[in-house]
Amino acid sequence: MIKRHIISEITEYIKAIEDNTIEVISILVICNESYEYKGIRSFPKVTINYIKTNDCCNLSSLSEEKWNIAFWDDRKEYSIIDSESNIVGAEILYNWYIQNNIKNIGYEDENLIYDNDMNYIGRGPNGYWELYEVIADSIYEIRKSKLLDYKIKGVPIIIHDYEYTWYTVEFTVKANPNNEATSFLKFYDNEFN
Repeated sequence: MIKRHIISEITEYIKAIEDNTIEVISILVICNESYEYKGIRSFPKVTINYIKTNDCCNLSSLSEEKWNIAFWDDRKEYSIIDSESNIVGAEILYNWYIQNNIKNIGYEDENLIYDNDMNYIGRGPNGYWELYEVIADSIYEIRKSKLLDYKIKGVPIIIHDYEYTWYTVEFTVKANPNNEATSFLKFYDNEFN
């Protein structure tokens, strides 16, 4: 049910984009203690946004403005799952967590998230890794169906949080099986490694 919801929301959003000049699509998963749903604090919020090719025409492929959504037009942002503006998505996710026995949503054990050199090695707050996996699988299925190729063929779809953590990069690679995210990965290596 959650995968069907995500595929449907992403598909309808992309179909509604008026032209075929999409440069990058962002799927942002936000963990914030102020987001609460049915008593679960840090309930995930998932949004989609995009930047057009003409917005990037003078930008380098390694430019932060191209890959950092803080520079994008947030009026194009849409909530796929949100405890305030997409309650249907929140309810589906909530039920999916229960069905899959995923507990302590949003909790992250601080004793397990850093190695001896203080490098972040965690898998994110409980329930987020599993959600990222479903999002990556959903995007992969959308690409495999080829129904949206007229809009997204060759377009990188970046799955991320605000920190661009190591595991979001792995899910981005999974969602872009034909190397659509190569430029993003180069940007990531330059900025974060």
